[in-house]
Amino acid sequence: MDDTSDEPRRGSAFRWLFSWCSKRNRKSSSDIEDESWPEQLYPPPPPQKILANRAEYIHQLRYRKYWPPGHTPDTQLFCLYRLYEFLVIDDVIGYRNTIEYFCKQRTWAVHDIPDPQDNDPIRYAFLACLPALLKAAFNKRVKIGLVRDVPAIMSPEQAEAYRTAPESSKGYEEEPDWVKNVKPLEVTLYMVSYDGVVMDGFDDPRASDYFKPMNILIWECATDPRLALSQGNLGRHVWDVPISWNTEASVQSYSILNILYGPVAFLSKLSVLLLYLRLFWVMEQTKILTYIAITVNLIACLISTIGYAITCVPAPGQSWLSAAVEHSCFVNATLLSVVVASISVFNDFFVIALPLYPIWTLQMSTKKKIGVSAIFFTGLL
Repeated sequence: MDDTSDEPRRGSAFRWLFSWCSKRNRKSSSDIEDESWPEQLYPPPPPQKILANRAEYIHQLRYRKYWPPGHTPDTQLFCLYRLYEFLVIDDVIGYRNTIEYFCKQRTWAVHDIPDPQDNDPIRYAFLACLPALLKAAFNKRVKIGLVRDVPAIMSPEQAEAYRTAPESSKGYEEEPDWVKNVKPLEVTLYMVSYDGVVMDGFDDPRASDYFKPMNILIWECATDPRLALSQGNLGRHVWDVPISWNTEASVQSYSILNILYGPVAFLSKLSVLLLYLRLFWVMEQTKILTYIAITVNLIACLISTIGYAITCVPAPGQSWLSAAVEHSCFVNATLLSVVVASISVFNDFFVIALPLYPIWTLQMSTKKKIGVSAIFFTGLL
């Protein structure tokens, strides 16, 4: 009886608590919105002012809406300014997500980006470099058939049709006309990376070609997940890897890691296969299959080691860093990676399945056979 009488009070208490939390959340959201749009935040400050207080500006960007209050739809110009902000603070996640967001707005042609007519010459010069960056990013995809209006899911036949379409029908992006009228900076603008590094000059291979015409020295907008390993930050996400980690030593390190992957993988699998030979040496069929697996592993090792050595080691007179910037390693090694990975995946399942037949021919109960098989299947983990 007491429980029944307490039921309405419990319900009303829960409704009051839910209502109070909702009001509190709405209040917090409005407070963040007000704080995230202080006076004169649009257009954003010049690069020097942003870099002078980078930490506070990053905090504002995390809570800010996509576009200023009072402007319901997003526009190409708002997106261009957001890209400018993320590049200035060297926020890898931010500028890559912004480029992807712009790409998904299929009606936003790069050529149609309006002239911002910015009254700050430094900010105006920086903005004038961004259409070239977007053009290069989009046209690289368009060249292989990934046009901006391509469906997210398509059949192999559709993908091949997009790839082999006439060049004139692919719709390559072009820079807007107003970019040509923007004057380069008289004094070089040196941009500071995420970890406080400044390049010495435009001779540095890491200097971005998209910003050189405007006399702006900034890092090349490219990075690789293996740079995190070279800098001693095992497990750091690719999106969090600062661009400034593109150094001669780091590029050399992960290129050597690529070359050494084949022998290391071969030796690890060889140890398991040699154990099979000792366990099942009386079974001729299993021995033959084990030798075949060793041979396939050796072939994959040779393909990987020799292939990566040819594609990733720089040519005479070329540095490791310039080879990476020119994409001579990563692009040429794509097919090689697919071939090596395919052989490795097939061989992994083959090695795991190899002892199953001998195990199930032993004079044991089914329960024990399942248990022993399960031990070998732990290799899938």
